[in-house]
Amino acid sequence: MVASGVECSGCDASLSVLLQAVGDTVGFLGRDTKGWYVYPGPIRNYETDSLLLVSRLFWGECREVGVPGLLQFATEYDSMGARHRDVFRSTEVRDGRLVDDSVMASPPDTLVVRGAVSRGACREIPPREQAAGF
Repeated sequence: MVASGVECSGCDASLSVLLQAVGDTVGFLGRDTKGWYVYPGPIRNYETDSLLLVSRLFWGECREVGVPGLLQFATEYDSMGARHRDVFRSTEVRDGRLVDDSVMASPPDTLVVRGAVSRGACREIPPREQAAGF
């Protein structure tokens, strides 16, 4: 199951996306939760309007046929607005459980992802611009 929402009501938390396996129990949900991702799109500092993060998020069988999951491509920026680092993350569902690959050492094969998108096996979650106070 893929769901979207905020960490708390009445706060300025950014939208997020959560991947959860059907058999998993729900406890505290937040940034350290397996399967938790910031909602895709640019995130700007609400005080300075400087860019903090730009991400794309894909859902489906994006890396391997028969293995659904979330795949994130993100670029983080430092406090001066300079590109800091690229981050690639993946969480997959295998045997009814989440397998959290966390941050991957190298980017996934974009040709494989593009092929999965063109076949309809993988879909990009539409990006949305947000402001945050990181």
